[in-house]
Amino acid sequence: KDFAPNCPLYVQILKPENKFHIKFADHVVCEEEFKYAMLALNCICPATSTLITLLVHTSRGQEGQQSPEQWQKMYGRCSGNEVYHIVLEESTFFAEYEGKSFTYASFHAHKKFGVCLIGVRREDNKNILLNPGPRYIMNSTDICFYINITKEENSAFKNQDQR
Repeated sequence: KDFAPNCPLYVQILKPENKFHIKFADHVVCEEEFKYAMLALNCICPATSTLITLLVHTSRGQEGQQSPEQWQKMYGRCSGNEVYHIVLEESTFFAEYEGKSFTYASFHAHKKFGVCLIGVRREDNKNILLNPGPRYIMNSTDICFYINITKEENSAFKNQDQR
């Protein structure tokens, strides 16, 4: 903080009682609090911790493919999904949904490309809106957050002018 005061400082700690020592940090992640929050989420929505864990860990999606169990093959294949982001107007997946509702864009992008649009962030806002609903109208400068096996730039879907 002394050498780069404008640089955001992220700190990871083990115990919540140590927050007292790092009041200077911009963002604090406490492992113990996070662990218990994940357990609580599992009570409300089963398998939430599994979903979040899979999204934050890199996987090729090949796990379980040799298993005779169908559910293990499906689980392993889907474990390769990660969260990506792209500006709407630069996107092959989402550009056509400018002026449409978030719900419409999410449904049709999944139907057409198999991607799961989960949230957006306005260009002038630092907050990410997760599933803002049908009243949210997509803007060309919105940053779209989506779940997919690969980021759009590496996908097989290309604009005509990219070929």
